[in-house]
Amino acid sequence: EKKYEIEGYVPLLKWKKGRVPFDISRDVPPNMTKVILNAITCWNEDFGNCIEWVPRKKERDFVYFVKGSFCHSDIGRMKRMQLIVLNEANCNEKGFILHEMMHTVGFTHEHNRPDRDNYIKILFLNIPL
Repeated sequence: EKKYEIEGYVPLLKWKKGRVPFDISRDVPPNMTKVILNAITCWNEDFGNCIEWVPRKKERDFVYFVKGSFCHSDIGRMKRMQLIVLNEANCNEKGFILHEMMHTVGFTHEHNRPDRDNYIKILFLNIPL
């Protein structure tokens, strides 16, 4: 397996051939399914020449969108079925779904970078206890 690193720290597996096979659980309500498909269309229009989301056929490694009590995705390809968990009340917007999709392809939060302390100074006295 080819691996790559994000910010020189987190080893991740790439999605094969730059394609992310996906499926959507039947438990996901129709209105949320529509938003997911809209997010995927927007992604593919903007980034599809680099990383494209495609409907799953029989791939062993794929992303499965599910309804849950929170919003979550692992960072990078995890092998086998990888969940993107979406809460209908809090994550039923294109931006939130794109955020989780970015985690799935390997993006992490800026504040989690191992070199963040080179760029920011935390003023602990300003943090209420």
